[in-house]
Amino acid sequence: MHGKGTAVRAGTNAAYGIQVHRSAADIAVKVIRVSDGKVLAVEDVMETAGGEAQPTSARKALRGGGKKIAAQVVRALKRIQDD
Repeated sequence: MHGKGTAVRAGTNAAYGIQVHRSAADIAVKVIRVSDGKVLAVEDVMETAGGEAQPTSARKALRGGGKKIAAQVVRALKRIQDD
């Protein structure tokens, strides 16, 4: 597998006098067969999250996206195994 995840600032708002930062994370994973380099599956996901600090919201978005992409990769691996 080969993957990449990035999180960027999606905005800042004030809620009840507290600054809330939003981040958007994009995560993509390729499942590659080692013997011949063939790409067997490509999965991607986008997740947003908020927090009181930008790094916190970015981590939350990446963590949430990581959970989603993990489930997608497991389903893809099961499909590959069944073929």
